[in-house]
Amino acid sequence: KYSQANDLILEASIPNAVLSTLNYSWTISPLLDSIPYINTFKIFKNEAILPDGRIRVYLHAYNFTHEGNNFTDIILNTAPENGSLLISPQSGTSMSTEFIIALPGWEDVDLPLIYSVYFSYTSPELNTDFQALSSSRESEQFKTYLSCIPPWSIVHIKGTIKDNFGAISVIFGTVNVSK
Repeated sequence: KYSQANDLILEASIPNAVLSTLNYSWTISPLLDSIPYINTFKIFKNEAILPDGRIRVYLHAYNFTHEGNNFTDIILNTAPENGSLLISPQSGTSMSTEFIIALPGWEDVDLPLIYSVYFSYTSPELNTDFQALSSSRESEQFKTYLSCIPPWSIVHIKGTIKDNFGAISVIFGTVNVSK
């Protein structure tokens, strides 16, 4: 499976062939940002929409006496889906209310799922610098105490859910925290 969050490197290996005597011609469908180099082919991480959920890679290997063609389909690894972010209670007091942050219902065939929770005092649209609330883990529920820095009473929460091949879903929520 291919996770678009990472580069993918393919290598052609032909038994008993001398690498320097072969020519390789690589083709990919759909066209993605990639680069061939002798017997390897690198597909760069990307966010392209792949309508049928796969990439087809064609290889034509040849020299003066031999010629061969092959192709392979690489299935796209999709991010976990159908889950939510729940924060309870929805408001509380700085460093005295215990908040439960849960990421229930996420589905993916590539288990285990790894859950992470982050916080920020500014909106996700204005800030990508979220700080971790705890270490990543297989449990979908986190218990924590939150602080408030005046004048902000809204704490932004970001949950990430990662599958075994590295595809990530991100979800946001807010909670009110007062002094």
